[in-house]
Amino acid sequence: MRFLALPFLLGAAVAPLVAQTPPDAATLARRVDSLAADALQGGPLAGLSIVITRGDRVLLAKGYGYADLEHRIVAGPETIYEVGSTTKQFTAIAIMQLVEQGRVRLEDDISKYLPDFDTKGRKISVAQLLNHTSGLKNYTALGMQDTFRLDLSTRRMTDLIAAQPPDFAPGTDWDYTNSGFFLAGLIVEKVSGLSYAEYLKKNVFDRVGLTSTSYCDLKAIVANRAKGYAATEKGLVNADPISMTVPYAAGALCSSALDLAAYQRALVSGRIVTRASYQRMAAQAVLKDGWKTIYGLGLVNTDFAGERMVGHGGEINGFWSVLYFYPRHDLTVVLLSNVNPAGGKSLWTYGTELGMIALGTKVAPLADLPVSAALLAKAPGKYTDPAIPFELSSKNGKLFLAGLGPEPLPIKLQADGAFRADWDRFFELRLDPPPPAGGGCRLTGGGFAPLTWRCVKQ
Repeated sequence: MRFLALPFLLGAAVAPLVAQTPPDAATLARRVDSLAADALQGGPLAGLSIVITRGDRVLLAKGYGYADLEHRIVAGPETIYEVGSTTKQFTAIAIMQLVEQGRVRLEDDISKYLPDFDTKGRKISVAQLLNHTSGLKNYTALGMQDTFRLDLSTRRMTDLIAAQPPDFAPGTDWDYTNSGFFLAGLIVEKVSGLSYAEYLKKNVFDRVGLTSTSYCDLKAIVANRAKGYAATEKGLVNADPISMTVPYAAGALCSSALDLAAYQRALVSGRIVTRASYQRMAAQAVLKDGWKTIYGLGLVNTDFAGERMVGHGGEINGFWSVLYFYPRHDLTVVLLSNVNPAGGKSLWTYGTELGMIALGTKVAPLADLPVSAALLAKAPGKYTDPAIPFELSSKNGKLFLAGLGPEPLPIKLQADGAFRADWDRFFELRLDPPPPAGGGCRLTGGGFAPLTWRCVKQ
């Protein structure tokens, strides 16, 4: 079970922009159909649901493949999927609503709301739970997946989180962690007097008419619900079960592509939180040493090919989700799937490509500049970052990156000094970046949206 960011699958490389002419309806449909066919074959995937909107206008709403393979039920834009970490922005919204009411302050120490949670003397703010700067170790990365099919109690989960040594002092670094959002959900419950599921239904879903969005109830009979699958060497199989008590406020919502597009419109229109609160959610967090992250409060805010994107995505057993918003064009892209692909492109990469299609943006081919002898001698070695170790090697005057698959993958030097890759156009590696990063390197990658880590050569 992985409802956490996976490094290297998608990044924020600022690739050169070639042209931008939004396609007409027929061209958009044709290009999206082609991308969906590629995704279904290359995943392999079972089903996809795609919705693209501009303002209040739906440009495309289609399903591809199957929501249920055994019963051959086709996927559509109304098909309901588990959305994993796309849940996080809903948790941030709940906190921001309580902030607007004066019942929570983002700067408050979480001990004010969760006095029984052992912070080991560290002062962790509410905001740090939501922007991944708390230093709390990610509980989904502890190798306990075999227990996640059990209905683990809130107390057991919080004790598990509290027992872990911190990854860093609050506010001094950034690392994606579901633990912060689990605790944020408890704050919502403590302050509101409602369960997390009840709070969202009353204050978000019902408020803006999201009829296909809910806290996932695996026992309930839900019309149009997709079944989740996993890709193996022998083909697709049913995904491993996971109790919704485990992802909770970090990843336990279900929704449809049509509902998520409607939600996005309501969010940016000030109908769920104020526009000022939304801007606060989208504002990039800054660490104590000046390092600027690209993550706000439950939202990523970054650029690709000269276009600003604000959004999130998610992955949980059997399901992937993408919800990207391009503010300058009032463009929303939703992509949902009921398979965790084993190979090929990630769904987050496809989600970004959908955005480029809808914007009419073409990205220039990568350069492949000569790497200096000094860098070829200096760069190879093992590196660490808060998410995953990797290794650089050199061969025939080129650099290769190992740690993503069975074979080292080539990376290409660009004119701006960054290394990027044809195997994922959204990967970026910068060696020896300038202050405030210090020495070492900066790696942009991620899962649900572009995320950036500091890395250090061992």
